[in-house]
Amino acid sequence: MNVISFRKLKEFYQMVTRISFEHKRIMIKWLGTHAEYDRITAKTI
Repeated sequence: MNVISFRKLKEFYQMVTRISFEHKRIMIKWLGTHAEYDRITAKTI
């Protein structure tokens, strides 16, 4: 599985997803503002 961070969702929010190419699924792991994103570690969510 890979962890991907989308940094521009209408320039207000960021989203961290987990992608399983084997199972053809995308899981939204976290969604928040840019300030909240600065306080987390995307790889550990």
